This record gives sequence, C-alpha cells and structure tokens, in this order.
Amino acid sequence: MIGLILAGGKNLITVRDMTTNVLPNGLNMVELAYRKLTEIGLTTYLSVEPLLPGDLPAYGDMQLIINQKGINATGPLLGLLSAHRKFPMDDIFVLACNMPFMKISCLYYLFDLWLQRISEINVYQKGGRAEPFCGIYSYDALRQIARLVSDKQKSHSSLQYFVQRLNTCYMHIPKEDEVAFLNIRTQNQLELLCKTQMSNPDQLLRSNAAYLFQGI
Repeated sequence: MIGLILAGGKNLITVRDMTTNVLPNGLNMVELAYRKLTEIGLTTYLSVEPLLPGDLPAYGDMQLIINQKGINATGPLLGLLSAHRKFPMDDIFVLACNMPFMKISCLYYLFDLWLQRISEINVYQKGGRAEPFCGIYSYDALRQIARLVSDKQKSHSSLQYFVQRLNTCYMHIPKEDEVAFLNIRTQNQLELLCKTQMSNPDQLLRSNAAYLFQGI
C-alpha cells in the first residue's frame, strides 16, 4: 500500500496557495497531510499537475506523482488513476490535502479496518454521503475504475460515482470526529486559518468568522 495526497477538485484554492500559506503549527496544508499518512507508516506521494518552472521548490522533499496524459478523467480521480498506473499492484490510501483537521486516529481506524479485507474500498460516510477523499482503494477496485473510465464516450471526474458502484465499506463518522472532515475550499478560509492561532476546529467554528466555514 502507498499513501497519496490528493489536490484539486471543486476548490477555489490551488496547491500553490496551500504550499505558500503556513498554518499556526509551522506547516502548510500539503505538508500536514503528507506527514499524517507518513506517520501511519506509508510511503507517501503527492499528486500534482504537470510542473511549471519554479514549482519544484514548493514541494520540498515530498515525493511527487505527476498527473499523466491519456487518462479519461479529471481532478482528484485523474490523480488517483495516475498513481495506479505507476503502482498497479498497490492499494492506495488517499487523503485530500485540504482537510487540515483530520485526526490520526481516524486514519488508523480506517487502516485497521482495511486489514480485515471485507471490501474493495473503505471510506467514511456522513449524512448518507461518502467521504471519498479519505479512503483506501484496492488495486483491484482501481483496475475496475481504470477500465470504466477508458470508455471514451464520456469524461469521468467524480470519484463519488465509482465509490457508489463498487464493493464499498462505509464507516459512520462519530459526532466528535465530524470536524476532522472539514474541507478548506476558499482563499478566505485558508487565510483565516493561517492568520489566527486557532488550531482547534471547534474553537474556530465558534469564532466570529464561523460563517466562512458553514456548509463545508
């Protein structure tokens, strides 16, 4: 199994934004996510678009997987399938880089459940909707997804679409862990995180800037 940090999707902030804005703990959001998957013992990679001149220093010593051409997908799904193409016999543990409050305990629980081998995909679920950007995908599930997206009749971008159609184990998110799945999607949200010293998401959600985080 490898770890994969995903970026992109329906966000108004870029990977460049996330690597140049430092959180109160001294890390940026990409570094933070990368460290969390590394901490549970996985060789971890960051999924990125083809590099532009000057991009490389922003990623430090993180290992990169560049999105590949010829895959009929976009966004995080393209990143996941690019990693599968590079490591076709590895299961992949994915984590979105815009989930800075993700708890290590949630990742360990997912990993421990995976060891039981009861499904091809393991993800959390909130309100009847899967959280596909914190999950584990078997190489067999990825092979099936790759085969389905090879249909050139339409372009595929939704990882949620495939999670719903394959053999997936859904885990309920306990109330006390719901804050771990907050997504930072806008520049305002990112700047607030970096300017304040509030590393506690519950405190942040009770602050006078809580309106910025409603619905995320």
